[in-house]
Amino acid sequence: MGGPAVKNEADRRRYMAQELFRLGQHAKRENWHDTAVNLLQQAISFEPDSVLYLLETGDLLQQAGNFDKALEIYDKALILRQDLAPVHNNRGNALKMLGRFEEAVESYGKAAALNPESPEILTNMGVALSGLQRYEDAAVCYEKALKLKPDHASAHWNHALLLLTKGEFENGWVEYEWRWRVRNFAQYKARHSKPEWKGEDPKGRTILLWCEQGLGDTVQFIRYAPLVLARGARVVVQCQKELHRLLASSRDFGEVITSEQAVPAHDLQCSIMSLPYIFGTSLESVPSDIPYIRPDSRLVSQWKERVGACAGLRVGLVWAGKLWDNIPAAKSVDSRRSMNLRMLSPLADIPDVVFVSLQLGAAADQIGSDSPFPIVKYGSDIMDFSDSAAIIANLDLVISVDTSVAHVSGAMGKRTWLLSRYDSCWRWLLAREDSPWYPSLRLFRQKKAGDWAEVIERVAVALRHEAHVKSALTQSNAGNSQ
Repeated sequence: MGGPAVKNEADRRRYMAQELFRLGQHAKRENWHDTAVNLLQQAISFEPDSVLYLLETGDLLQQAGNFDKALEIYDKALILRQDLAPVHNNRGNALKMLGRFEEAVESYGKAAALNPESPEILTNMGVALSGLQRYEDAAVCYEKALKLKPDHASAHWNHALLLLTKGEFENGWVEYEWRWRVRNFAQYKARHSKPEWKGEDPKGRTILLWCEQGLGDTVQFIRYAPLVLARGARVVVQCQKELHRLLASSRDFGEVITSEQAVPAHDLQCSIMSLPYIFGTSLESVPSDIPYIRPDSRLVSQWKERVGACAGLRVGLVWAGKLWDNIPAAKSVDSRRSMNLRMLSPLADIPDVVFVSLQLGAAADQIGSDSPFPIVKYGSDIMDFSDSAAIIANLDLVISVDTSVAHVSGAMGKRTWLLSRYDSCWRWLLAREDSPWYPSLRLFRQKKAGDWAEVIERVAVALRHEAHVKSALTQSNAGNSQ
């Protein structure tokens, strides 16, 4: 680090901090994340009273999903300065990601008091208020933000989620289209150069329907592909590879390719998550021609030889979603929607029930010698969702947290119990136990944030009843056959 001569130790430390900060900023621009954090932390060691260095370090830690460490950094910054809105705002962001919504609202309130004209702070507060189910207060925040800046994309996007949660689909789908101006979504649309289909007559033209978000989103909205086909278009569906075999076997969606395959020639393109907007979907007109997911019959028969041998009420279990270490917001949601297998231990003493694991990923390793109850595990034999769906076809019931397996089960028309976090996803609406998207689905919602124990108690009562009914029916059938 060459540079001008310094006069004293204080100057030397300041110079070293500035150089380390400069290098850290360069590493950040190059996406060398760990290096950037390390350099900024070194800068802080030379100049610990720099709120700028603390704020930048906290932001980098948040981007890495290290919300606890980021919160510590912001608290240090607030010891030095209480009058900076960005520190309070970013501290609120860390608390929001940790699911500590009440504290987040308090931090955003302090930020807004210092900078009342910031649409960003108001939008962030709206999200935290929604996490507390204070939806009317959240709506006020979004309205204020949009009055200050009518084209604030994040305010529109979060307002869309609020409207959809409330079942106000007509305005909700319109606002949902603002996602294309939010950085995380714009990248998906940028990959497609053909004109966007917006609902005009597609007869005789080829339309590429592509999947932009999670696996569950694809399963939920693929139901619209047959509607596009019915209007005379040739449809090509580009989906995640984990779903390819399953969607291809359903044979109702047109040509199905993976996101890794070359895209055939096409005239128009559209995200499947824009189709509800194009078709003007209301609560009353949700396409619910169930089942629309149909696993390969040969695969169903193959799995029947294994799953069918299980006596009793056959119940599939999923207790955790996919880990999203590279997407902080998704990582935050997953921490609230998932649980540990041991939390399901109240189900262990219910007689005449056989539990079958549909869990994939690291959480499946929780099945072991210390599992709270016996559970059938197929592990690596489940190659993709085609296998999962074939297993589901041989079950009586699926119990799942809010993850893609629940969507597959619901789309198959299988009885599904979904365990939903307190700050529930918009698609499950408000205070309902049923779903217009999946008629066979029953919701068990948290009544208090983070309280899975009470949810599991209700599930145990309901499951005990289901097992009793199945056992009585089996005995009755056995008696009639004699």
